[in-house]
Amino acid sequence: MNPQIEAASHDFKAHPRDRVGAAKKILGEIGPGRTAPDVESLLGPPTVRIWDYALFYSSTLTVSFDPAMRVTKIESDIADESDGSGDDKELPAIKLAVAQFKSQPYVRQDAARKLIPFLKIGMPAQEVDALLGRPNRTIWEYSLVGHSDQVLIVNFDENDRVKDTALMSAPNE
Repeated sequence: MNPQIEAASHDFKAHPRDRVGAAKKILGEIGPGRTAPDVESLLGPPTVRIWDYALFYSSTLTVSFDPAMRVTKIESDIADESDGSGDDKELPAIKLAVAQFKSQPYVRQDAARKLIPFLKIGMPAQEVDALLGRPNRTIWEYSLVGHSDQVLIVNFDENDRVKDTALMSAPNE
């Protein structure tokens, strides 16, 4: 690795409250096609991981995780329409919804309505993966200044390869 990039990588990991300069030096190294392990080697684990599932056209289901890979937030434009299927994942209708959700990546609103009630804050990523499968897109956010007034975004495709990156102001909560 280039010594300047290696030094910037070290600075980025060592100074989580002031990483803007290091991020700008490293950004060019995180180009399209890089793997998630490559990015984690350069930057360390992200502050937030986001799994984004396409449901139908512009309809999405977004699940956010903390560094320990536990659910912190669940968002969907259809969440308020869920049918409240309860807590029994073994029901035939739920098993069918899981299969439909995983096999129909762009026509899965009906299955999502049945599955969203099973997503819970604090749930480990492995359980989300078992229920919903791999997301269409994964986003890693790295706080750059203090507690996230600027972030480095790394956007991955379904094969965990970098699609693009951006330095930006943190989204408003």
